[in-house]
Amino acid sequence: MAVKKKQAAAAPNKADNAQQAKRLARADVAVNAVWQLLESLLADDGLAAQPLAEKYAQMSGVYFRKIRNGRVLSVTDYAIAVDMCTAARRALRAIDDSLLFEGHPQADTLRDVAAQAHQVLMEHYQLSTKPGRPLPP
Repeated sequence: MAVKKKQAAAAPNKADNAQQAKRLARADVAVNAVWQLLESLLADDGLAAQPLAEKYAQMSGVYFRKIRNGRVLSVTDYAIAVDMCTAARRALRAIDDSLLFEGHPQADTLRDVAAQAHQVLMEHYQLSTKPGRPLPP
C-alpha cells in the first residue's frame, strides 16, 4: 500500500517538473533573443540617441552575463532572466513607450522581442502573485 502512495505523490512532481522545464526553456529562448537584439543595437550605436534605453540595455547585458553560459537551466538562472527581461522591457519602452516601434528599421524584431520578454515577466508574475502587486512593465 505504501508503494501506491509513493506513486501517487510522484505524479504531481513529474507534472511540476515538466512545467518548470518548459518555463525554463521559454525563458532561455526569450533571454537569448533579447540579448541578441540589444547587443546588436548597442554595437551599432542604435541606442546612442536614447541614453536611458542605452543604460537599460547595458543593465540587461550585466544580467545576461550572470546567467551561466547564457542558458537558463535553473531556478536561479530564471530569476536572473526575469531581471534581465525587466531591464530589456524598460529599454524598449525608452525607445518607444507604446512598443509599436513605427518607423524603426527593426520594428518587427523589436515587437517580437518585447512580446517574448513580456511573456517571461507574466509567467513570473503568475507564479509569485501577492495581493496588491502591480503588473510587470
